[in-house]
Amino acid sequence: MRSRMIRVLLALAIALPLPASADSPARVTCGPLTILTTGQSPDQNVRVVKGPEVLAAAAGVMDVQCASGFTGPAPALFITMYTGGEHCCNVLEVYAVDPFRRVLRYDNGVAGWTLHGAARGTVALVLNDGHFDGYGGLSHSYSPAEIPLVACDRGGTLVDCTREFPDVIKSCVGLYVDALGYAGNNPEDDVAAEGGALGTYACQLLGGQDSVDAVEQAIVRESGNATAARRIAAWVRTHAADVRQWLAVRGARLLSP
Repeated sequence: MRSRMIRVLLALAIALPLPASADSPARVTCGPLTILTTGQSPDQNVRVVKGPEVLAAAAGVMDVQCASGFTGPAPALFITMYTGGEHCCNVLEVYAVDPFRRVLRYDNGVAGWTLHGAARGTVALVLNDGHFDGYGGLSHSYSPAEIPLVACDRGGTLVDCTREFPDVIKSCVGLYVDALGYAGNNPEDDVAAEGGALGTYACQLLGGQDSVDAVEQAIVRESGNATAARRIAAWVRTHAADVRQWLAVRGARLLSP
């Protein structure tokens, strides 16, 4: 009886799969690709393979996602990496799967990214534009460091299509209008209001509204302090040309994969 039990246990041991090693990579598929991941976020190591060929590799990876609609009907691969730093930074790499190619490497600053439904079943990529982080002597805390940049694939070329998404622009304005209420309370709150005013102006400019006067009126509405509103609006006016230039050229960041 005992020898029979031993034989049964041995047979079961042979039949059962061996437990995975701690170093064994997790495997997920994205179209014809296999993504092999080891480690824990935000310090994962990732390899993208097709059959025996390693097509791409990345370290310091926070997140890997596969989604269809951005680069066409085939899925695209989104790899987010963390570069380190107190207020920094996420780098996003986007790969078209078929044929395999990198279509974007983008410094996304302090924020994440999302996919947004667009026309005819496609999706747009909502990125973060951190151009104004630390701008004009503002600290990180008071900077408008989260301005959306919406990327659309137009025939294989990525373009800035932010103006086509008024809901994204509205959310951007709303993010900074709240800070306008601090105007006139004390010098530190004035700095917070300056950052909010600059962010409000930049976000309104995304939608085609180029009016510092409108920002000044919003400061009065939110704070009730017309004197502080005039002072802060004057500060925004000194930087308005820079903001307009930023808007004119920022789409070029999407052209270098």
